[in-house]
Amino acid sequence: MVVGLICIIGFYGLAVLLMHGCYARFRGKGRKPVHYVLVTNNNETQLEWYVRSLLFFSWLKGKPIFLVIADEGSTDGTLAIARILKRHEPAIDIVEWADSVRLDRLLAGLKDEAVVTVRLGNDRKLQQIPLLP
Repeated sequence: MVVGLICIIGFYGLAVLLMHGCYARFRGKGRKPVHYVLVTNNNETQLEWYVRSLLFFSWLKGKPIFLVIADEGSTDGTLAIARILKRHEPAIDIVEWADSVRLDRLLAGLKDEAVVTVRLGNDRKLQQIPLLP
């Protein structure tokens, strides 16, 4: 009886490992990344939460994303937080508003990609962030 129970648990565990292996192998194929442009201006209290939420939901869905943090000249710690986040996540790019030509070139290169632009100070726009499409 114990041997039968161990076999059932073993086969169940093997099936779980097989499913996770197949999912990990095929989850990124054929999916285009979504590009988020987060426009900030003195949003140090919100920035980290939104970036980490987007990264978590992209990991959860298995959908790659890229983040561009476009700062409009923040006078608080927004840029410092953005730089710390960039150190830990290579999919983040930081553009300061003084370098708007770089932002225009970056957006022009993404004309065939899905781009979502969100101003972090606008609460109505924040509700439109498609976290679970």
